[in-house]
Parts: sequence; C-alpha cells; structure tokens
Amino acid sequence: MQRILGLIVFISISCWTADAQLSKETNNKDIKLLEKSKRAYANQDFEKAKEFMMKCLESDGLNSQGYVYQILGDIEFAMKDFEAAIKAYNESAKNLGTEEITLAKSKIGIDRSTARISYKKEIADRKRKKTEREENRKSKGQDTVMSTGASFSLIEQVPIYPGCEAGLSNKEHKSCMQSKITEHVSQIFQTSMASVAGIGGTVKISTEFKIDKEGNIAQVHAIAVNPILEHEAIRVVKFLPQMKPGLQKGKPVNVIYGLPIIFETKR
Repeated sequence: MQRILGLIVFISISCWTADAQLSKETNNKDIKLLEKSKRAYANQDFEKAKEFMMKCLESDGLNSQGYVYQILGDIEFAMKDFEAAIKAYNESAKNLGTEEITLAKSKIGIDRSTARISYKKEIADRKRKKTEREENRKSKGQDTVMSTGASFSLIEQVPIYPGCEAGLSNKEHKSCMQSKITEHVSQIFQTSMASVAGIGGTVKISTEFKIDKEGNIAQVHAIAVNPILEHEAIRVVKFLPQMKPGLQKGKPVNVIYGLPIIFETKR
C-alpha cells in the first residue's frame, strides 16, 4: 500500500522488564510501590504513574535514589511538562550511586526535554512568520515556496532518493523514495530501544525533517512519549543519504518531510 506522507513500522517486542538499579537496601514495600508506577507508565496511564511516583517520593528509602528520579523524569516528559522533566533528570544525575545506564537515560532526557521546549517555540515562530509571508505574498505577489520550502505532498518535483533515478514521473519518484525510507528505517532502527523506554501497547513517534537545497538532511525533529525513542528516531533519520533536491518551478527548494513511525509492543 502506498504511503504518501511517511511510513509505519510495526515492531513486536517485549516491554519494559524490572530493572536492578535500586539500592540493595530498598525494602520490598518500596519496590512494589515503584513497580506500580512503572506498570502504569508502561500502560501509558501517565497520571496514575505520577500518582504512584508521588507516593514513592514520600518514602525515605526511595527519595534519594537517582533511578527513581529518572523514572519521574520520564513520566513528566510523557505528560509534556518538560521543565519538570529537566528538574527530575537533573536530580537523578546528581544523586550519588546513580547507575551508568540511569545516568545516560537522564542525560538524554535533559537533552530531549530542552529540544522539545525549543521546538515548541520554533513552531509558534513558524506560525507567526507564515502569517507574515502570506500577507506579503498577497501584497507583492511573491512565491513564498521558493524561499521557505514546500511540503513533500505538494512539491512539483520531489527529492530523488539514491536508486530512484529511473522513475519517469513525480508520482513514481515519490513512491520509490517512500519505499527506500521504509527499508532504511527497518534496517537501522534499534527495536530494543522500545523496551528500554518502558512503554507498552501502541507507541507513535512523529518525526519531521528538511531535505535542503543541496539534498542534505537537516533540522530533524521527533516527538514521542519517551526521550529514548526520540533520540533513536533522530539518529536513524540523520543516517539517510544525500538526495537530489526537490524542485519548484525548476529551482531547488527546501522540502519538509513528515515521517510517522508506529511501534506495536507487547505488554
């Protein structure tokens, strides 16, 4: 089936298993309480996960452990409170005895939370500039596509992916490019990242990137419920090869490409 605006990849994996990153002194009651928060998170019931997490932080046996704050950061991230997520990840990173894997997750969480805050501002700025361009276009008759870029679904000549040069029409080039990107993601995406993220059920990652006037991949953005998934999606997209740039009225232009990826995980 042809996919015009992106691709969908279904991956069946085992979901988040219990981690051995708590202090050895942690009692069974606290462990069970934390597991309740993790299970709710895995089921994408983030409000319930946070409710249990707040109870975890009331325990002296849990509120000094970096691993607990890393999970809190993931919950805040999923609830799109990125300022709170950064605070939790920083708390995780500064706790003595934090395991290396927890520290790595927290650093990625800080990076992605900061990026999401910046992206939100960028989206607002785009909308403002788009309104201004439309007003200028109406008053001056300018073609704004030439300077700002075009959607992949609307471009007169889509970028040409290596190996798709033989296509005779824009539709054929488009279909070939989508097929090649599907193959690229399927081969490179590390499916184990989903179990690391700890999310069960259907998980969606929305990515957007620019294919610039030289055919290079630029300005890669990703949105998911967990920073590890965003980090992996961006890594994979950045490995896409250089292409022949898209054309509008015979001239190279920036082309915006939206790439949804869907993970189907076992609970």
